[in-house]
Amino acid sequence: MDGTNVEALLLRARGLGVLRGVLGSPAARDLLGLLEVLAVPRPEPASAAEIFGRLWEGLDSETDRLLPDAWQSHLVGRLLDDENAFSLGAEGGGLRGAVLEQARLDLGTLRMLFDLDAATLLGMVEGAVPGLAGVWVPWTDPAHPEEDSPRDALARKLAAAEDWGAAAELLVGHFARHGAGPLGRHRAFRWDGEGLRAVVNPDPVRLAGLISYEREREPLVENTRRFLAGLPAHHALLYGQPGTGKSSTVKALLNEFAGAGLRIVEVAKEDLGSLPRVLGALRGRGPRFVLFV
Repeated sequence: MDGTNVEALLLRARGLGVLRGVLGSPAARDLLGLLEVLAVPRPEPASAAEIFGRLWEGLDSETDRLLPDAWQSHLVGRLLDDENAFSLGAEGGGLRGAVLEQARLDLGTLRMLFDLDAATLLGMVEGAVPGLAGVWVPWTDPAHPEEDSPRDALARKLAAAEDWGAAAELLVGHFARHGAGPLGRHRAFRWDGEGLRAVVNPDPVRLAGLISYEREREPLVENTRRFLAGLPAHHALLYGQPGTGKSSTVKALLNEFAGAGLRIVEVAKEDLGSLPRVLGALRGRGPRFVLFV
């Protein structure tokens, strides 16, 4: 990519509309800064070295790896996590036509930035500043394991799609079922008196790992299926002696059905007075919520 093409891509990136928040991260700002350095006929070596080194460090420190290439993973993750008029409109079912069409154009620009994988960017830097050849290794992980979460599955579909504008409906469907922002990234939350706080590493217990009480659990499982399908479902009261698996059953249901859009919000007994605020925070969002007291 020569300087003219880099400058044209920069203009498109600077002109993003509804999805401009996707490029608001430090890593994205560093990448755009690197492109600015490379857009001039004689790039300043020290600036290129400093920005690329900072970009490498920032991408390598991330733990939520969706794809083998760290920049591509970061960009897709930002696209899925950013709360904007497109993602929230898709989630709530009120997506306006103009927002969707602008999102298609923005997605086309983001796809061009997605193409700047480690090998491409390294080649651009080393071609512009030969003295930097061999200073960095690519930020790729060929052994990156493929996960089966909805986020990972969508990331792979986007990576395989040449036209992200035409793939906008994939994102609309994802946001409608799984939510945007933290709701799309996490499955368990706590109400802390002021707002929802994600539980980053929830208990991984599964229904298959619970011993006994299968007959008692089956109505709860079926009730959850109906709830997720939009059919009439019941509130549930679990009671019994300590250690009989009440909490574990709720957590196992979450892990069983999180891929279908189920989320859990734990509300402490002393916070039940805040229940109207909890419901207000959840109203209009895409996923289905179980309130766990």
